[in-house]
Amino acid sequence: MNLLSNNKYDVFISYSRKDYETVEKFCFLLQHHNISYWLDKEKIDAELFKVKIVKGIESSRVFIFFSSENSNRSEWTEKEIAFADKKKKTIIPVKLDNSPFSSNVQFDLVNRNSYNFTYEDKKRRKEVTKGFLRAIFKEKGKREPYSYNEEQIDEFLEGLIQDRVKGSDYWKKFLIVLTGIFLCIISVIFIINNKNEDSSDYDDDDDIRQNRWDDDDDRIYNSHGDMVNGKLLEYYRNVEKTGI
Repeated sequence: MNLLSNNKYDVFISYSRKDYETVEKFCFLLQHHNISYWLDKEKIDAELFKVKIVKGIESSRVFIFFSSENSNRSEWTEKEIAFADKKKKTIIPVKLDNSPFSSNVQFDLVNRNSYNFTYEDKKRRKEVTKGFLRAIFKEKGKREPYSYNEEQIDEFLEGLIQDRVKGSDYWKKFLIVLTGIFLCIISVIFIINNKNEDSSDYDDDDDIRQNRWDDDDDRIYNSHGDMVNGKLLEYYRNVEKTGI
């Protein structure tokens, strides 16, 4: 338990901005349970951002890492976790999805109790939520029994479900659009191939006609009406000239 007097905030929130809408719901949950937090929402200069992060972590009792596919790819969250561990902060991992922890942070998260909010069962999710709040209450020095805002917890969990549905709908729409594009490409390729085949047929007909014309050019009829090979053309012309 970290009860240093210079802790201005109960919680420091480490997350990916791509998960802001979901993390914001956790912020409302914390507010309704009188838990103060530090959260960076504004994009600022990198150097100034480093200073703010250091001060934010140093002035918070608890460090919460919102683990997701996005945050596990972030260099910033990796550095924040390392700094929090160096400062001996209580680190609480919260899983927003089932993606594994990045190999760069696994060591710092060894033996840390994580809270998985991906369960489908409503009762299980509620138990996880209360366990998550209870861990923060303990770090604040509160004694049991803890007071939970049941109405806010239910609203919070409903919001998480809606986020998951939206995410699912997004991927469904994405797959539909991707399938449509794929079918359009296949159709265009099919049309182009048919045109090429038709053009090839016309070329073949032209070649046949040309061959026939070439064959006709190689034929000549003598004075007796007999058709002879074009190679004898010069001979018959000489005969006609000389009269022989």
